[in-house]
Amino acid sequence: MTPAEVVVRFGDPVSVDCSIASTTDFLGMGWEAAFGGTGFEQKSSLTWTVEKVEEWNIYPQCYMTRKNGEQCSVTPDVTVYKTPDTVTLSGVDDGPMVERSAYMLDCNIANVAPLQNLTVIWYRDNEKLSTETFNGDTVTPVSVSSSLRVTADRHHNGALFRCEAVLHLGPELNLTTTSKPYTAVVQYCPLILTPAEVVVRFGDRVSVDCSVASTTDFLGMGWEAASGGTGFEQKSSLTWTVEKVEEWNIYPQCYMTQKNGEQCSVTPDVTVYKTPDTVTLSGVDDGPMVKRSAYMLDCNIANVAPVQNLTVIWYRDNEKLSTETFNGDTVTPVSVSSSLRLTADRHHNGARFKCEAVLHLGPELNLTTTSKPYTAVVSDLICLFYHLTDCPLILTPAEVVVRFGDRVSVDCSVASTTDFLGMGWEAAFGGTGFEQKSSLTWTVEKVEEWNIYPQCYMTQKNGEQCSVTPDITVYKTPDTVTLSGVDGGPMVEGREHTLDCNIANVAPVQNLTVIWYRDNEKLSTETFNGDTVTPDNVSSSLRLTADRHHNGALFRCEAVQHLGPELNLTTTSLSYPAVVLYAPLIINCSGPFIGVEGKFSLNMLPCRADANPPATIQWYYQIEEIEADKLLNRSDSGDTFDTMFTDRPSFAFDDHYEVKVGDFSQTICEPEGLPQPDITWLKDKKEIQTPQRWTRHDIGRYSLRATNKHGTATHALYLDVLCKFNCLKLQKKCCILSLIILLLHELHKLMRPLVRRLAIFSTVIRVFLYT
Repeated sequence: MTPAEVVVRFGDPVSVDCSIASTTDFLGMGWEAAFGGTGFEQKSSLTWTVEKVEEWNIYPQCYMTRKNGEQCSVTPDVTVYKTPDTVTLSGVDDGPMVERSAYMLDCNIANVAPLQNLTVIWYRDNEKLSTETFNGDTVTPVSVSSSLRVTADRHHNGALFRCEAVLHLGPELNLTTTSKPYTAVVQYCPLILTPAEVVVRFGDRVSVDCSVASTTDFLGMGWEAASGGTGFEQKSSLTWTVEKVEEWNIYPQCYMTQKNGEQCSVTPDVTVYKTPDTVTLSGVDDGPMVKRSAYMLDCNIANVAPVQNLTVIWYRDNEKLSTETFNGDTVTPVSVSSSLRLTADRHHNGARFKCEAVLHLGPELNLTTTSKPYTAVVSDLICLFYHLTDCPLILTPAEVVVRFGDRVSVDCSVASTTDFLGMGWEAAFGGTGFEQKSSLTWTVEKVEEWNIYPQCYMTQKNGEQCSVTPDITVYKTPDTVTLSGVDGGPMVEGREHTLDCNIANVAPVQNLTVIWYRDNEKLSTETFNGDTVTPDNVSSSLRLTADRHHNGALFRCEAVQHLGPELNLTTTSLSYPAVVLYAPLIINCSGPFIGVEGKFSLNMLPCRADANPPATIQWYYQIEEIEADKLLNRSDSGDTFDTMFTDRPSFAFDDHYEVKVGDFSQTICEPEGLPQPDITWLKDKKEIQTPQRWTRHDIGRYSLRATNKHGTATHALYLDVLCKFNCLKLQKKCCILSLIILLLHELHKLMRPLVRRLAIFSTVIRVFLYT
C-alpha cells in the first residue's frame, strides 16, 4: 500500500496505490470499495481513487488471488477530517470580572472530525493553562466544548484568554483553529495588604497592614473583624493585630469609603495551622513478614490543621514510595491516616519504613513531622515453618510482570554444580522435563492462563531435591473507567452526593489504586484487598457535600495499576463537570457606609448576590420595599436597610402524597419564591378551587402552577386520600352487613315457605344499611 495511512479532508480527492511484491502464482487483483472500486484485473498494480470524498466511513480493500484460488487482502488506514466551523469563547457576560470571584470560560468547537484527534489548549496571554483531549470512536463531525475555571485576580486585568482547537492528524500535520481572545477586565479594590497571605500558628501573634494606593476622593478606612477590628478612621493606613490567635476561622476585612459613598473591601488569606501531636506507624505485628505476602502499613497523624495542606510521604530507607494528600475545607484540627500496601520481598529484609507528615504552608514553609522507623524482617515461608535451607537456584528475573496474551520467559541456573545431577521446569505450559544442564529457560509464547506457577527444580547426586518459583503477575488493564452516580440534574449545596468510579475487567485487583481528583487537586485514594488473579469489576465511591465553590469543577478518577517500581499503568475516566445550585449569599455588604446627601443611593453600594441560579436583590426599609436608585438624605442616616432575595417560583416536593379524609388542603406542596407565588390547582387540565378539606372524591392526579413577577413553575403530583379510623370502621361494618344480605338471598332460594318473611327482614336490613 502506498501510502498505507492516508489523511484526507472531507470533499477532497484521495488515492492509494496497491501493488504485489511477487508475481509467482499470481492470478490477479482488485479494489473493493463503496466508491472507487476497480473490480478484478490481471494486473500487478492498481490505484484506488475517489475524486471527492463525501463519506465519513471509508474502508477500501485491496485483494489479490493466486492461481490455486487462495485470496488475501489489505486495507489502508484512511482518516477523513474536517476542521471546525467556528471556535468561540463564551461564559463571561459583558460586564467586568470581580476579583476573587470564580468564572467559567467555555471553548465551543463546532462541527469537527474526528473527535478523538482533537486537543483543546487554553492560554492566558502566552502561558499555557491546561489541555483537554476527547475520547470516542465517532468519525462524523460533532460539536464539543471545553471549560476553564478562572478565579479573577487583579493581575489578570488586561490579560488575553484564548483557546486553540488542534487536530492531530499525523507526525507533521497538526491543524490549529484559534478563538478570538477575550480581554479580561477585573474590578479590584485599590487597597494593598501587607502581607496579603499570612500563616500563623494557633496561639501566636498575627498582624496585617492595609493601605490605600491613592487618596484621591478618599474619605476613610477601617478593619472589621471578630478580634482586632479598628472601626472607621480617616487614615490612609491601618494595622489589624491579634496578640494571641485563639480562633480557627479568621476572616478580617479591610474596607475603604470614597467621598461619593462607594465602598470596597479586601480580605487577607489567613491560614491558622497546628502541627501533629504524634505521627506513628502501625499495622504490622511483632513477628517477621512472610515473603510474597501482602501487608498494610498505616501512618496515623493526630490533631493536625488544616488537613488540606497536609501531605503524607512514605519511604523505604531513602527511597520515596508514595505520597497522599487530603481533601476538605475544615480549618479545625483532625486526625487522619494514610496506608501503604506492600508485598514482602527478600530485598526488603532489614529495610526501614517510615512516613512523613508535611504541612505545606507556603513556598518556603514546609513543616515536617516524621514517624519512628519500622525495620522489616522478611522470611521465606518454607524456611520459617520447616527450617529448610535456601535452594541454590537463581531465577532471572525472579519477579516478572506480563500482560495477558503476551510472551513470557524466565531463566533458571544453578549457583554451583557440585554434586549436581540435573534440573528442569515443571509447569502447566512451557515445562522442559528433566535435563542434565546447569541452565534452562521456561517460555510461554502467549499467556492464556491467569494462574501461572512454574517451578524450577534441581536434583543432587544424593537424590535430594529443591525448587524455586518465580513471582509472576499476569495483568490486564481496564476495559473502561467510567463515572456514575449523579443524575442529569445539578447538585444542591449542602446535600450529600456520591460519585462512583466503575472499573471494568481489571486484574489483579489487589494491585489497583483509584485516585479521585477535583480539577487538579487530589481528593482521595483507595486500594483493594484480595488474592484473586482473574479480571474483576470494582468500584470506588467518593462522597462529597456539594459546595458553591465546586460549581464548574471537573471531577475525575484514575485507575492506576502498580505493577513494579517503574511500571504504573493509568486509565482515566472522562471528567464530570459539576453544576451546583446554591442559595443566595449577600457579599461585599458589611458596612457601615457613608454617602453624600442627595447623591447617594443603595444601588451604589458594592453589595451583590452570589447564587446559582442567579438571584436579584430587593431592598427594604422598615419592612417596606424601597427602590435601590432612590436618593437618600440625612434623615436616613443611622437607619438599617434590609436586603432580601427575589427569586422565581420553584417546587421541591415529591410526586406522590397521602392525606387523610378531613385534612386541610393547605398542608402540602407550598411553592418557594419571593415574592410569595400565587398557586393554581389543575385537575384534568382544568383549573379547580382547592377544597378546604380533602374527601375520598379528591383522589387523582393534579398539576400545580406557581407564578410571581419573576416567572412560573409547574409541578405534577398524585394525591391519595386515605380514610381515617371511623371511615375504616364504617367500611368494615358495611362489608359484614353485605355478607349477611348475600347469605339471606341464598336462604331465600332454599326456604320458599319463608320467602315473604325473609324478604321483609332483608328489606329492613337494607334500609338500615342505607341510613
